[in-house]
Amino acid sequence: MLKKFSETLFKTFLIGILCSIAIVTYGKEKMEMNQMRLKGVPIICQYPQLPTGCEATALTMIFNHSGLVVSKQEVADVLPKISLPHYNQGKKRGGHPNEGFIGNPYSRHSYGVYAEPILKVIENYLPGRSQDLRGKSLEQLLEVVKEGRPVMIWATINMANVSYTQSWLLETGETFWWPNNEHALVIVGYDDKWIYMNDPYSGKEKKFLRTVVNNRYNSLGKQAIAILPEAIPLKLIVNEQEVPLEGAKTVLMKQGEILVPLCYLDELGIITQYHYVENACEWQIPNVQNVIQLKEKEGIGVGYLEDGTKIKIYYELEAGITRVNLKDLLIFSSLEYEINEDALEVQLPCTPSIIENT
Repeated sequence: MLKKFSETLFKTFLIGILCSIAIVTYGKEKMEMNQMRLKGVPIICQYPQLPTGCEATALTMIFNHSGLVVSKQEVADVLPKISLPHYNQGKKRGGHPNEGFIGNPYSRHSYGVYAEPILKVIENYLPGRSQDLRGKSLEQLLEVVKEGRPVMIWATINMANVSYTQSWLLETGETFWWPNNEHALVIVGYDDKWIYMNDPYSGKEKKFLRTVVNNRYNSLGKQAIAILPEAIPLKLIVNEQEVPLEGAKTVLMKQGEILVPLCYLDELGIITQYHYVENACEWQIPNVQNVIQLKEKEGIGVGYLEDGTKIKIYYELEAGITRVNLKDLLIFSSLEYEINEDALEVQLPCTPSIIENT
């Protein structure tokens, strides 16, 4: 009887141990699934050169991560700037940080800048690659980090509560209150509890509670930006119907331009013929007198319409796939298109004006 009781007790103990291990293992796996840390994002301190230049410094970090070699001073120099608030007719008047950096980032007696001018700086350096994340939730920002891209956000120094003690009149007559401890940082990772950030103020990577980051981010108006990859694959949707894409033959957005593989042009109502000769593509477009030769990795294909008009079409030829610039094809079609999230949405006329082969 005692022996049987001992065996039962041992089994109960063993089952308890195994359950504990399972729970710990599950918890560990869950934590690993919900965490992300980016590598290769440089940590740059704004001091001593830019005492109020946290935005220029944070932008430099994501520029460097994207492969653009530029210094924080160079970025600070090209930031749009507006004058410091000043008194006029007994009232303090000034501009809005959506217009430019208020003051000078090299000076301690200055303010800062919001996302709008920062997006313009990105476009100057990397056309078509600025990503406006304003208004997105913190969870949506973390999805961008999950893709491998750091996100620059507006919050506060050390995630302290926002304080408002300075205000001035805008040209519109509205009163603008400046958040005294406004700060820009770069999100480089996260887990279930923490957000990891490169902090220009300390020149270190720091972690803050997700709930606190969310509150400060919301308090600063949900401002965030990122840099898009050099090439972004897009779905193709024509007249609200998604077109099945074949493997690597994807539509791409590069530097703001839409590049469509030749094999999908018929879906857009543009009927053409093409074939490959060794490493080149010979492309025939109806109503174009000559065969357009696409030989290089990228370049300009030149053709002549029947009335002698010269046309130029940008193309890229890579791994046996030829893509052409959609904007250059509008001479052959009256289609309308727009980019929505991760898709190229095309609307053809009710009666498509498809060019017939001759």
